[in-house]
Amino acid sequence: MNKLFLLAMLCVLTSGCVRASDSMYTGVFFQPERMIGQGDSTIELLKKYHFNSYRSGFRWRQVEQVKGVYRIPDEKLTRFVNDSLQAGIIPLLVLGNTNALYQNTKPVTAEQLKAFSGFVAWNVDQFPSKKVVYEIYNEWWHDDMKNHPESYDATSAHQYAAMIKMVAKVIRQHNPNAVIIAGSMNPLSQRHINWLDVMIKDGVLQDVDGISIHPYSTHTPDSDFKAIEHFEDHLKDMNAGHKVDLYISEMGYSDSLRGKLLPFQQKAYTKRYYQLAASHDFIKGIWWYSLQDVNIPHNAYESNFGMLDESGDEKEIMQGYLSWLHEKN
Repeated sequence: MNKLFLLAMLCVLTSGCVRASDSMYTGVFFQPERMIGQGDSTIELLKKYHFNSYRSGFRWRQVEQVKGVYRIPDEKLTRFVNDSLQAGIIPLLVLGNTNALYQNTKPVTAEQLKAFSGFVAWNVDQFPSKKVVYEIYNEWWHDDMKNHPESYDATSAHQYAAMIKMVAKVIRQHNPNAVIIAGSMNPLSQRHINWLDVMIKDGVLQDVDGISIHPYSTHTPDSDFKAIEHFEDHLKDMNAGHKVDLYISEMGYSDSLRGKLLPFQQKAYTKRYYQLAASHDFIKGIWWYSLQDVNIPHNAYESNFGMLDESGDEKEIMQGYLSWLHEKN
């Protein structure tokens, strides 16, 4: 009997062979305001397009407006997350933002770290024992790399690593079932990789379940994934030969004039991107940026990353995703 047939039968009988795409999170990003204004309809959209996750979050500055007092900005936020969990849609909640009560800067001082940890504990307590993915801060590197020379990167990395270690411990204590990720860096940039290496040497891989990446690019998906494969190999070398899971918590294409890709290219690239992500077992999820176009004044580029336009009509990017979905199923 053919060896391949025997292997296939073994997989069926034991359920031991699971494709990466069967266990991969497929989600989209949207702002918390959408949970408030369009809660039920947003969940229906997630179901319609077979997304099993989404990326959003509560903002620190809105939750703690009086020191030590935490309040949900709107009850609909909590209701939305609970309703999505009941529907089998896992949230990826970003723990981040600054707070004017604490100098309105990233939490790096002892006072800021203590305050931020209190916000995190409150946040995690809203959904105790639930399987929620928590991403510790969003693009910590952004302002540091934008406003400082490369010589400052190590300082930025040490500060972020210290925060990750403190926050991860709080999350574990308050919800052992949570999945913890951090990084939100671009593995296509050597500067970003060097920055992350400093944190790895500080031991952050022992504190998180995976590294989140934002591999924005307008190059072909195949060329991007070759770089991502090299990045994962590098992480494995840095982690004593052990695999490091990657979570693509942001990726997308803008159809503004600055987006560089024509609509038919975006459709083809998006389909190929999902194919490649699903074929790598170290890719645990991909959250497309974003669900729907949102008008950002004076920034057409950022306004046009949606899979749906402002009217809710499907764009070429959504067609690419759906093409992959139908092929997969």
